[in-house]
Order: sequence, then C-alpha cells, then structure tokens
Amino acid sequence: MKVTYGCHFCPFVPSHPRGMAELGRHLKDEHGTDEAQCPLCKKMIKPKCLWGHEAHVHKPKTWKCDTCNFKGTTESHLKAHKAALKCGGQPVNCPLCDKPVAEMVLQVHINRVHIGATVSCRVCGKKVKASSLKGHTDRQHGQALRVKCGQCDYSTLHASTLRDHVRSIHEKRTKHQCEVCSYKSFYWPSVKKHMEVVHLGMRKYLCSVCDKKFGTASDLQRHEKQVHEGSYSEVKCPSCDYTAKVRSEMNRHKRMAHDAEKISCELCDYSFAGQNQVNLHVKAVHLKQRPQRCSMCEFSATHKERLLEHFNAVHMGLKDKQCPLCPYVSSYNANMSRHMDQKHSESRTAKCPVCDKSYTKGSLSGHIKKMHRLKGDLVNCDVCNKQMRPTSLKGHTETVHGLAKETRCSQCNYASVYPSSVRDHIQSVHEKKINFKCDLCPYKSFYMNRISEHIDAVHLCVKRHACRHACGKKFATMARVRTHEKMVHQQK
Repeated sequence: MKVTYGCHFCPFVPSHPRGMAELGRHLKDEHGTDEAQCPLCKKMIKPKCLWGHEAHVHKPKTWKCDTCNFKGTTESHLKAHKAALKCGGQPVNCPLCDKPVAEMVLQVHINRVHIGATVSCRVCGKKVKASSLKGHTDRQHGQALRVKCGQCDYSTLHASTLRDHVRSIHEKRTKHQCEVCSYKSFYWPSVKKHMEVVHLGMRKYLCSVCDKKFGTASDLQRHEKQVHEGSYSEVKCPSCDYTAKVRSEMNRHKRMAHDAEKISCELCDYSFAGQNQVNLHVKAVHLKQRPQRCSMCEFSATHKERLLEHFNAVHMGLKDKQCPLCPYVSSYNANMSRHMDQKHSESRTAKCPVCDKSYTKGSLSGHIKKMHRLKGDLVNCDVCNKQMRPTSLKGHTETVHGLAKETRCSQCNYASVYPSSVRDHIQSVHEKKINFKCDLCPYKSFYMNRISEHIDAVHLCVKRHACRHACGKKFATMARVRTHEKMVHQQK
C-alpha cells in the first residue's frame, strides 16, 4: 500500500512524494512545530525520519539473518545487524588502532577515523576534519558566496534565510500571534519568548554580579554593560544637543520635542502626535467609552494593551517592566516612563520660576500646579476643612472620610480603599515575598522605597525629614517623625 505523507493539521501535501524537507518547513512556518504524524501508527516524529520509520516499522520483514532468527525490513537493516555483532559473529582488529570491529565495516572505520584525521584551521585554530575544513572556512570566516538583500546591507549564506528576512523585515509579514495579547511575529520562537517573558514572568538569565534576573540574553548583556561596566553607548538626537542612555528614552524625547505638527482635540486643549491618539483620547475622556472589559473584575479600558497591562499587574501580580539602569521594576509603562524622566534623564534644564529647582519639561508644569498653586484656586473639604485642588476633592473625600468602598484582606483584618494596597499587603505580609535587597548589607524588603530609606538612614546617616512642630529635630523617615510628634508634642 502506497502511503502519502502530508500535514496532519491541514490538507497540505508536498509537491514531491519524498519532499520531507518541504513538509518540515510547512509545519514550522504555519503550525509552529517540527514534528509530523505517521499516517499508519499516529506516532509523532521528525519529517526527515518518516521514510526510515516506515521502512523499519511498517514494511514486511523479508531479510533474514543466516546465523540467528533476526529479520529486517531492508538490506541495510540486515547489514547494520551484522555490523553490530549481535548474532555471535567474530570481530577483527583494526590494523591501525587494534579496535575490534565487524569485518564488513572495517574499511568504513578506517576511512572515517584514520583517513579523516583532524586539521587545524589557519584562521581560528579550531580542529576540524580535513573534509570539513573548506566548509568551516566558508561559513565561519566569510569566504563563501553570500546572498545579499536588495533592500538593506543584510547578507547570509542561505537563500532560505534571506527569504525569511525579506518577509519579516521589509514586507512586515506576521504568521504567528500571541494567544493572550495582540503581539505578532513572523517567527514562532519570538512569540514563544514573548509569552514566557511578558505573560509568565520567566527570568532565565541571572547576572553573576548582583543576582538580578532577566527575561532575555540581550537584556542581561545591556544590564552588565551599563550597570557593572559603566559603559553607556549614548544616543544623540539628530535635531538638538540632547543625549540619552537608552534608545527608548531618545524615542520619547523625539516624540515630545521634535514631532512635526500635532493634532489638537476639538473638545479640549490637548494635542497629540497622530489622529489615532486623538480618537482614543476622545473615546476615553469625552465619550467615556471603554469597550475592553476585564473578565475577572469590573475594570474596563479603551484598548487591549491597557487591559493586558491591568491583567498582568492586578490578577497575575507581574512586574515585568525593568529599568535598565537600576533595580526599579513596575507593572505599568506610565510608571516606568515617569521613573526614567525623574531618575535617569539628563535633560533637567527647566527651572521652576518660584523655587528655582530643576525639573524635566514634562514634570515642571505638574510641580508648579502641585506646590505653588495660588490660594484662590484651592477649595475646602466640607468634612475636615482641608484645602486642596478641586480635582483632588472627590478622591480625598472617598479615601479619607470613609465614603469609598473598602477592599479587605482575606487572611487578616487589614482593609484599604485601594485594591493595589491590599495586593501588596498580601504579598509582603502573608506570602513573605521579597523584591529588593540592599547592596551593602543583608537587609531585604518588598518595597523599593524601604530600601532607599534604609540606605539613607543606616549607611549614609541622612536625616531628611524635620519635625513639623519646629523643635529642630530631624529623622530619616516620616514614620519616625510621626512617632516623635505623637510621643513628645502631644504629651506637652
């Protein structure tokens, strides 16, 4: 019976009956697997092994050994049986190395072991077989005829690799998509790596100096180069004198400072770099449309990326945004952007006209509104008569005066109006989770700000917080300030 080998996922059949290489490429590109199914026994094996599997397993065993009861499906199968000396045959010794081998494979042994001796490559000194020296030199040292891309400087030895390069880079084709989010790629390994790092939080690469873990080898190399070796490859802006340490910061600078004509919203004073951002702004702010809803809580978002960010942060507890310059991690892109601007940006050229402090251009307006707003712009709380901005009044009333819905811990009596605070409480108190470690001593903590306070108080002896009752005393943390005020000034 003639067997037809094809794809077990779809009706694809190779153009040639022995086109197993074509079948293997189809399975890898279209279905993300490198194994085919035998149509006779349903066993999963490599496509290139299908013919051999059929010959040795499913064909009738007509070749018999004249010494024992062995039966094989092909003549080569019978020869392999005799060469392995499984039927009591007498071996002969190799005249060059005295190794006992079967007489029928003696010449093969001499050709492979003794005639094919190794030689050293003149370029790198690596020892290879004499028959493999030319191929090694061509592949490793660039003397082979390389195939060049007609649209960029990319070149390779293999035409198939060049074809994939053109489809993925220049034609922007995508074959595979993440099952959780909208990430797409031409290569299945890229999608698999994305799912491991982003959705499963896998960190396989460990820094040998500070024991930090990273999701990819490139992130680890960049961390070692920038943090431990101190070598930053600064990226210069082509339009001004601004320099950045990482390319993402430069892209943000170009978008904020040098983007051409920005499109303004017709309903408010905000302007954006593209029409798509304007549409999202109108739907989210003015029309209050949030079509993307979380399946586990009442959260809703305007687009899938924000919903995915919420799901990873709230329901999976992932903090997958890692700062390349310090141990700071976050669950949200906005927090990481703010951290980069405040901690690592070298463009603090904008000075506050009131207090003369330096800030980034993006954070200066927020500083002025928060710290130097005129008294006439403030409103009073109806409950405690505290002055605040009008936009903060509703949140203050709900959180401080108990009008907001509290979220309680399922393991103790702790409660908070912020679900994120309850989640952090469970991880730090009940699960004993530790995210950060002091570089100078064994102190560890779940919160990064505790590490900073610890370093200031213990190792640097810095006391930044003064008593609010004007007694002149200073303390390292606000917790110690509150304890001091409660014990000293409330007793007088």
